[in-house]
Amino acid sequence: MGAGPTRLLADLNTLGLLAESLVVRDCRVYAEPLDATIHHYRDSDDLEVDVIAQTRGGAWGALEVKLGQGQIEQAAQNLLRFAAKVDTSKIGAPGP
Repeated sequence: MGAGPTRLLADLNTLGLLAESLVVRDCRVYAEPLDATIHHYRDSDDLEVDVIAQTRGGAWGALEVKLGQGQIEQAAQNLLRFAAKVDTSKIGAPGP
């Protein structure tokens, strides 16, 4: 990209996308030896969840990746909206 710290700090949207990509990459690295998979969720209501981790046994969890502390509430609201849409009778509740 040829972007240094000054340029990235001037464009927090791009910096956030890069940070999210790194987190997803790391999740994939950690999931592989556990025989788990990493997915992304987006639906027709434009609800998006950054990371869905799922084990071969079916245990799963959802994660939101945010760059700053000011986005915690938005991330929590996204996860709550997602939780309300999940049919846990079919896929089970998120696990530990």
